[in-house]
Amino acid sequence: MRKIALFLFIFSVLFFSCSQDSAQIASAESSLIFDYSENPPDMRLAVFVNSESDVRLASKIKIVNKDSGLEWNCGELVKFEDKNKNSWAGCANIVAAFGMKIPAGEYVLTYFDMAGDEDEISFYVDYPENILNLKSEDFPDGLDYSEKKSAVYTKDGVLLYYGKEKKEWKNRNAILADYKNAGFIRTCYTLKNDSVICLMPPENLE
Repeated sequence: MRKIALFLFIFSVLFFSCSQDSAQIASAESSLIFDYSENPPDMRLAVFVNSESDVRLASKIKIVNKDSGLEWNCGELVKFEDKNKNSWAGCANIVAAFGMKIPAGEYVLTYFDMAGDEDEISFYVDYPENILNLKSEDFPDGLDYSEKKSAVYTKDGVLLYYGKEKKEWKNRNAILADYKNAGFIRTCYTLKNDSVICLMPPENLE
């Protein structure tokens, strides 16, 4: 299953035509991101829907947690086409009100287009109970069954690479050999096919 994580919002937007006129979505993908640059970590949610209708007409999405009733509305959608010609729209920076956390559980996402048509789909958010109590120095031991990945950025925070650390990266100079304009790297510990992503503090490469 493809995961549409935090990082996809920086991709270039590609426009295209679709045959369907009314709002229609095939699936939803979500990732919950914990940023351990500070303690306790910042928490945000990225949610994207695979649109079977013309994504250029996407207007907004509404996300509601069924148990708590908490609701988010996003009218500034990121829209793009992936390498398999699937069209996506969504938000990558959904946060809770100050002092609150994004709850686990079932969510209902409603997708609206500019004609006023809408479609609805459910998705689930799940994460370990102790994750908000962890500090960067608690990783990886504090998070069971996590997978280690790396994210390489330019100095300006533009993502250059996300995935498993390459075998040839014996040291940080080897990363700069691959990505000459790289500025920093962040180690990531992920769960459940990137549905949970824990970002460690950035490490300068220069």
